Parts: sequence; C-alpha cells; structure tokens
Amino acid sequence: EGKISPTGDVSLDSKVVWFNATLWDGLDESKAYVFGGRSFSIYEVAGDGLTLVYDSGSGFEEVTAEKLPGNFNTSNDKISMDNRSGKKGPEPESVVTGTVDGKTYAFIALERIGGVMVYDVTDPAQAKFVNYINSREFEAEIQGDVSPEGLCFVPAAQRTDGKALLLTACEVSGTLVVYACTGNAVTPPRPDETPEEEHYYPNYEQKEEQPEATAQPVAVPDEDAISPRTGDDGETRLWIVCALVLSASFVIDGVLKMLAKR
Repeated sequence: EGKISPTGDVSLDSKVVWFNATLWDGLDESKAYVFGGRSFSIYEVAGDGLTLVYDSGSGFEEVTAEKLPGNFNTSNDKISMDNRSGKKGPEPESVVTGTVDGKTYAFIALERIGGVMVYDVTDPAQAKFVNYINSREFEAEIQGDVSPEGLCFVPAAQRTDGKALLLTACEVSGTLVVYACTGNAVTPPRPDETPEEEHYYPNYEQKEEQPEATAQPVAVPDEDAISPRTGDDGETRLWIVCALVLSASFVIDGVLKMLAKR
C-alpha cells in the first residue's frame, strides 16, 4: 500500500492499493496498475476453451459518475467521495440473468456504491447498458438499501400477475428490495396526459426517456426492522424463540412432576 506507485512516477493524494506488475507475467512493468473488479465479462465456451466476447470496461464508473457525481465510488458504510477509487471502485458483487419480453438481461449488483446495473445481453457480443437502479439514500452513511449482496430473478411465468421480479438482498442495510421488471421503454407523456410518478432513478434527476428493462421498487422494507448487518435481527429472534421454548419445557416438566406426586 502507498500513495506512490511501484513505478515511482504516479502519486496520489488518497489511499490506494497498487498492483505490482513485476510479480506477474504479461504485464507492462512500466505502467501503474490498481486492482480491478470494476466490470463484468462475457465468455464464449467452446471445446478448446474460453473466448472473451465482451467486457464492460469502465462502464460502471462512467454511469455512477454521471448519475451520482457527489457520491462517486463511495463505500457501503461511508458516503465520502472516492473512498473506493483506489481499490475496486463500485465492486460488482454478483450477477444473474433473466428474460423480459423476449430479451435477456444481466443484472449486476454493486456492493459498494450500491444499486444494480442492467445490461441487454441478448446478443452477448453486442451487450449494452440499459439501466441503473439505486434505492440507496445518501443523506446518511447507512440509509435506504445499501450494499446489494445477492440477487434472484423470478421469471414472469412463475408469477400470477405475469411480471418478472428481481429480488435484491442488501447486506449492510439488512433490507430486501423487490423490483418489478418491464421490457418497455418509458417515453414522456403526451401533452394531454398526466405524467405518472417515476421510480427508475430515485437518487437523481429523471431522464426524459428511460431505457429498456426499467425496474421499480414494489415493496418498501419496514424501516423499524432494519439492522446494521443482514441476519442480526433474525439471529436475535431465533435466540429469543429458543429461550421461550426451553422455559416452556421446564414449566411443563415441573407441572408433570407435581401431578405425579399427587
């Protein structure tokens, strides 16, 4: 760790973890590297191995810099800008795919700044960004839906209302978010129409036209049930239930003994 790169020609004012290119074959030792984990890749599987057909590159950071400039590369327990720039940036955590209205989408959770990236991967070699949904609230360090850890796509065919869902488990806020997915672009209403409330980009100014595979929250977690880490409340409730069961068993055992003596 340090502010000066192993090459000695790059100096940063903030904390950064450098990748030592001298320890690995195939890297240019004259260049300064920081750790990756800032994109997602698609490989074609063949009999002779894997072939890279797409990589999102710096796309995640380009989008978050545009949409959330004041909170660029914040961490999942801090709202200071650039807190994660020297490490893994937004740090994509998990990915699931799902089909909505005939198109296949990849949903990528960003562990640090939060939110879910949506890419159209119907043609893997021509994958393209279509949406970014983030229901984190940056007024406080941990507020709203912070640090999505796991994703689960529920196909429309498994739903009684015919709407596909994306379930998002947020590690730090201890919340579960349910997004309804649609494959239709949202266009501005006609002059004689009343604009509907938008939920697609809750933390920044709305665009005139939303991209495909838009998603919006359909369930709001109970704020009173939010815990600092996923599972804290559930674990506490489990211990309480166990204690009550043990107490009840002792009481019942005592009553049975008393009846036996009579």
